[in-house]
Amino acid sequence: MSELTPSPVSSPTKTTVDVTPIKNTHNSYPPCEALPGHKKYYEKMAHDSDLHWIGPKPLENFFADHMHLDEPVPNNLVGRKYFNKIPKAGKEAAMYPALKKLIEEAGLLGSSFAVIDTSNYRDPNAYDGTQLRPDVGIFPADDNNATTPLAPTASDNESGDVDANPEDFSGDSDGDSDTSDSGDDDESVDDELGDPSFVFTADQKDGPTIDCSFEKNILPFELKGDNTTPFQDPGNKVQGEDRKKYPFQKIRQKDILLRGQLAGVITQICSRQHRTRTFMVFMNVKEARILYHDRSAIIVTEAIKYRTNSQALAEFLWRFARLTDEQQGIDKTVKVPTDEQRNAAMTALSRWAPKKERPVVVLEVPTEDGKVRDFAVWGAMAEPKALTGRATRAYPAYDLEEKKVVFLKDTWRADCEGMEKESDILKELNAAGVRHVPKFQYGDDIPGIYHSTITQDDIDAAWRAGPIAKLCKRIHHRFTEDFVGNHLDFFKTPKDLMAAINHAVIAHQDAYLNCSILHRDVSGNNVLMGDDGEGILNDWDLAKRIPTEIANPERWAKMSEKEKEVDKAKIKMGRRHPYRTGTWYFMSNFVLRYPGKIADLFDDLESFFWVAVFFTIQYLPCAKRDEQLSNLIRNVYAQCTHDPDTGLYMGGEGKYAALTRMSDSPVRKLEFHNNKPLTKWIKDVLSAFKQLTLFNNSSREDTTDLAISRAEKAGANSDLAVARAQVEFMLPPLPEQILLRDHQSFIALFTGALNEPGWPDNRKKHATVFQPPSTMIQMQVALGLKRKSEGPGMSISKKLKSSETTMSYQAGPSYCMPEIVPPSSPEPLQRPKRQMKPMPPAKTTRGSGKKNN
Repeated sequence: MSELTPSPVSSPTKTTVDVTPIKNTHNSYPPCEALPGHKKYYEKMAHDSDLHWIGPKPLENFFADHMHLDEPVPNNLVGRKYFNKIPKAGKEAAMYPALKKLIEEAGLLGSSFAVIDTSNYRDPNAYDGTQLRPDVGIFPADDNNATTPLAPTASDNESGDVDANPEDFSGDSDGDSDTSDSGDDDESVDDELGDPSFVFTADQKDGPTIDCSFEKNILPFELKGDNTTPFQDPGNKVQGEDRKKYPFQKIRQKDILLRGQLAGVITQICSRQHRTRTFMVFMNVKEARILYHDRSAIIVTEAIKYRTNSQALAEFLWRFARLTDEQQGIDKTVKVPTDEQRNAAMTALSRWAPKKERPVVVLEVPTEDGKVRDFAVWGAMAEPKALTGRATRAYPAYDLEEKKVVFLKDTWRADCEGMEKESDILKELNAAGVRHVPKFQYGDDIPGIYHSTITQDDIDAAWRAGPIAKLCKRIHHRFTEDFVGNHLDFFKTPKDLMAAINHAVIAHQDAYLNCSILHRDVSGNNVLMGDDGEGILNDWDLAKRIPTEIANPERWAKMSEKEKEVDKAKIKMGRRHPYRTGTWYFMSNFVLRYPGKIADLFDDLESFFWVAVFFTIQYLPCAKRDEQLSNLIRNVYAQCTHDPDTGLYMGGEGKYAALTRMSDSPVRKLEFHNNKPLTKWIKDVLSAFKQLTLFNNSSREDTTDLAISRAEKAGANSDLAVARAQVEFMLPPLPEQILLRDHQSFIALFTGALNEPGWPDNRKKHATVFQPPSTMIQMQVALGLKRKSEGPGMSISKKLKSSETTMSYQAGPSYCMPEIVPPSSPEPLQRPKRQMKPMPPAKTTRGSGKKNN
């Protein structure tokens, strides 16, 4: 295995692959790594979306499935070579005004939409590191979208922003030229640029009177001034299993980065808009492809030879302009508020005001009587950062009927057998009297065909080429809770912090014993605090039912036979998410070391321990230098390797060592100033986990040895036998000397420490930022800690002081810890062997005015 460092992804040999979803604490990179610029961002997005591109879908199928219209399409929207007027030599920038003029002159979009060259305009309300600039965009042309011109961004490079030096990855630095292997020879293309009536100025710029922000861009275009393309079609002769193995996703570095660029643009649009699906157009000098995205995957059309088949591209634009808002992907359950509603919401939600400009919108939440209830929201606590997946948005929301603030969650849940709705889980927890969990109010799945994904339905299509990840249908789910929590960053005293985490453990115990439900995603973002200091365990969307016979044998013994049958029916053993769940920083050592492991009670308890240690070392004075704490985070929390043989992420070795090797454990050596109760608690809990971990590990090793022995005797594959044994492993009964046996023994350690005298009130105002001084400012921006008041003239010392929290509300695109697993990987999945060239260093273009893609 190799230590994990960001690098391009590669392709698996399997046609369907188990993929660990990308989740993380702050962002996708270790805390001690420099801030990702556009190049790093593209790598991340390519990695996140790897094996989620389904193509090449025939255009007629694409139109029928995603752009159906009742009216017939005119046969001759444009001439056969109409789009051949787009320059095919010279600078990419010359393509933008040409495309704009051709679309407008053909009248393909009518008067309702405007084509805007956005290549030199950056959305000022995108967070640092994500201020991408699509080349061309289609925008609504209504009066409500008029605004003052946006300032061009050529001069933005002088500001010192972190994304000021993205590299243009479209150039063929190695001298070869991409071609699309679609099976047909290109026709000769006449050069029609000599027409004096059709003149384009390469440096022509729009001074838009239309809002060019991501919130308004309904159809982005990405253009390349050469033959670069991230996809390759296998041709009609490649069919069956050969087609499924054909590498549809190209694997050269620049192709991977371009795929990441496409993913990044769609991700930003979806994070800023309320969309159920998104269209995008990719074009190079030779071909075009249309993309269709929902929260399961991205459909990619076959290559369109637009220079000799201009009708195909014209038909797409003509159809798009005539789709309903819902067909285009606009979520009609999101409404524009009245002025009165907007003002009331901004007043009520001022405590959580977004740090970037975001509109107030009204969200409809389903109620049990089949009606809806309206809630006004003003910027999400976290904006979705992944192209596919849950895309969770968490909001403080203003109830327009009861005139109070509540919590609203909007997510795309996995519709897998055995996975329950989070709203139903909350109802059950509330009915069972589970302590320290939110009170459910309203909500359910949002009805309608546009609120469930369909891209997963094309997995088995005959036209599909290349390996693909295991996908599941996702359904739009929205609900409210009568609780808006504070992040653990905002605890007042060390004792308050530990009491809040203890409350969350109690909630976990009640849910486990009374409802046989295991949380499975204990993290620093899911343990919250009320204004009164009460700890709350939130986010139950990854929870799983456990057989009551295992969770609570005493309750099982008292159940009737009928109740037992009902319990067994609920379990549906073996049904779970098609990937490992949790948040990387806080997963247990065993879940990280054995990716196929099904999380159990002791994994969640260990996660609570890592939450406690994380926040204590961030905010409480201790006898360690910041550099030592930085190493602890990097080596224990962020430690991650990638196994190129299996394509799996592996971690947990740092945690295992910290729990079991007491002589050199960086956690055991923690000493907190004037805080003997906390110092003693960490040592006591560490000793208890050492016993449990060593016993667990020894039992697993015995199981592995037995599996290898049996496989060798039977002449079977020992690697498969070991993998199966690890998945099916069940911890044997614990010996009497094991102290940490259940929730109650863990809670007793909390109670004992909280009852000790001598808890101080000291805490640091600012979080420890785990970054060497030379790149401290970059890390602040990476963690979303850079404030609006900062600028090129702000001193370093002042910038350092502005870092206040690790994961506080509205701190940018990675202010908290929503989904992520490891930092980026060199080769997250197996692909056909191909030598990758090293990344060229980023080019500095500051002040040049050149567009960086």
